[in-house]
Formats: sequence, structure tokens, C-alpha cells
Amino acid sequence: RRQPSVDGAAGLMGLPDLTQRGLADRFENLELSADGFSHRAHVAVAFAMLRKHPFLEATSRFGTTLHAMATAAGAVDKYNTTITVAFMALIFERMGDDTTDDFEAFCAANPDLLAAGTLRDLYSPERLNSPAARAGFVLPDRPGLGDERTVGVQVAGEGGKQVGGSVEVGEGDGFHGAVHVAIR
Repeated sequence: RRQPSVDGAAGLMGLPDLTQRGLADRFENLELSADGFSHRAHVAVAFAMLRKHPFLEATSRFGTTLHAMATAAGAVDKYNTTITVAFMALIFERMGDDTTDDFEAFCAANPDLLAAGTLRDLYSPERLNSPAARAGFVLPDRPGLGDERTVGVQVAGEGGKQVGGSVEVGEGDGFHGAVHVAIR
């Protein structure tokens, strides 16, 4: 049985009535084909996952499933945790308070997320393709971010209450390491 794939132009090839929740479910159940899983397909599934789950849970589930897909396809070397986490954060940020499930409208409002080199302004190729970036999340290294970098986190606490915080890292702090996010 051939698995359905996500089409870059029409949204969901062969699955015209699939909801965002249905897309996320099919992805997590490894029912989507890795063949032709384009960048747009990655963004569509990430969008669906972020509609279904809080940020950290969506990011963990997306990364775990994407890694499993890449492994099953014999392309585990293509998986990169930093790219995964960075795109999940960018998509989450762009979704903002908009609760629509209209992926096409989201794409129209955020065409840069579908363009090649979206992370180029944040990461040097060396850093983005490093073993550390593939294994865990590393902070951007491009100077365009200013002297201070702020990393924000929002987590759903008990009863669904959103709790958040941020960590500021300045050049003078001597921080030149990486933040690692384990995807299990």
C-alpha cells in the first residue's frame, strides 16, 4: 500500500478533505510518504502539529516523527535538530494569536518560510551543518541579532494555563556554547 504524500502546490495530494488534525495524526502514525516530502510539506505538517499541541509538545513530536521517517527512508543524515526546532519556533511565532486552520492563508502571509535559505540570516552554514546542530539545538551565530539574544519559552502548565519566561544571553557573558534540546 502506497502512503499518501503532501503536495507542495495543492496542500495535500490525494487527501483533499484531510483536516489539520488529520494531517498531524497521519504524520505521527508514519502514514505519510517520505518520498517527495518537500519543504512545504514539512511546514504544512509543522503548522498542523502546532495547531494540535502546545509548542514544546508539538516540537518534540514533530522532531521524533521526522527523525523516524528519515531513518526509515535511509536518510537519517538529512535530519537536523536545529533546523527542526528553529522552524517550529518561527512557525509558532508567525501563527501568533491567529487561530485559523487556513494553511494557504498562513503561507500567503509568510512566504519567506517557504523560500530557500530561510535560516541563512541567523546561522552560518558551518554552524547549521555541524554535528552539534544535527544532534541538538544550537543558538544562531550570525551577528544580525545584536549584542543580546533572548530565548523565550512558553509551556502549558496545569489546567492548560500558559507559563512563559525568557533567558537573555549577552556577548559579555562568555556564552559561546549550545543549548541542546533532546527529542525522544
